[in-house]
Amino acid sequence: MHFVLLVLLPCISSLQFTNPCEKSSQTKDALDFTKFIDHLNYSVNYKVDPCEDFYQFSCGNWIANTNVTLMNWEAISTISKMSRLYEQEQRS
Repeated sequence: MHFVLLVLLPCISSLQFTNPCEKSSQTKDALDFTKFIDHLNYSVNYKVDPCEDFYQFSCGNWIANTNVTLMNWEAISTISKMSRLYEQEQRS
C-alpha cells in the first residue's frame, strides 16, 4: 500500500488543474481594458498640452467627434426631473 502511494503521489502532484473561469475572467478584463482605451482615444486630444489647456486635452476629441444635435437631451432632462422629484420626496 505504501508503495502504491509512493508511486502515485508524484504522478498526482504533477497534474495541473486549471480553473475554467480564470481564462474567461482574463478575457473579460482584456475587453474592459480595450473599451477603456477606446473611450480615452475617443475623448482625449493628445495633441494638446494638458498644462496649457486641460479641458481641450481631456475633452477635445470628444467634442470634435460627437454631434451634440443628435444626442438625446430629453433623457438628460428626464433624469434631472426624476432627481428633483426624488430630492423633494426625501425632504418631505
